[in-house]
Amino acid sequence: MLIVEDLHTYYGESHALQGVSLRVEAGEVVCLLGRNGAGKSTTLGSIIGLTPARRGSIRFDGQEIRERRPHWITRHGIALVPEDRRIFAGLSVTENLEVAAPRQLDRERRWPIERLFETFPMLAEVRHQDGATLSGGQRQMLAIARALASEPRLLLLDEPNEGLAPVIVQQIGALIEQLAQTTTILLTDQNVRFALRHARRGYVLQKGRVVWEGSARQIATDPEVQRYLTVA
Repeated sequence: MLIVEDLHTYYGESHALQGVSLRVEAGEVVCLLGRNGAGKSTTLGSIIGLTPARRGSIRFDGQEIRERRPHWITRHGIALVPEDRRIFAGLSVTENLEVAAPRQLDRERRWPIERLFETFPMLAEVRHQDGATLSGGQRQMLAIARALASEPRLLLLDEPNEGLAPVIVQQIGALIEQLAQTTTILLTDQNVRFALRHARRGYVLQKGRVVWEGSARQIATDPEVQRYLTVA
């Protein structure tokens, strides 16, 4: 579904991604691991077009998308749940969902608003509440639900557990397992155990390069890999 080859992304003159390559097959859950600053969020940002890469290739369903704008990429099936959530203040929970829903769709909607409220009951309880007044867990659930409202086939989850209580982290894990039945997922997380519990495969980044890739079991058990990771 997704093939990234030799991706180079810069922040000014800082060379953030230095030839990142990875692939995600349809139906997989794949994780990106590495210490802070390794390039995980930048990789997701480059895929969705928020931090455009200067060189390399990003192919989604066989189509080159590296030079496409974020709104085009989203309309064609990729959605990002950003680390900082970016909930729209001044809009209710329902309005945050409605603004992400495509106006026209050439297939049946998988995620109409009412199904989102069934999947995220904590949001149904506050559907008329301003997004800015939500708790951290509610905001994270809304960020994921809003991404789903865009009807993605590939969901990018950037640090979905950042700053959340353990009970919410458990709910996020259960949600990933549920979504994985129908949606391909590429996620980052500082909680290595969490990521490897829910992902089939993973890539380990260090200083903007992929230094290791393999199955979740290999990453969890290979002592050579552990020196690149901060185990939570």
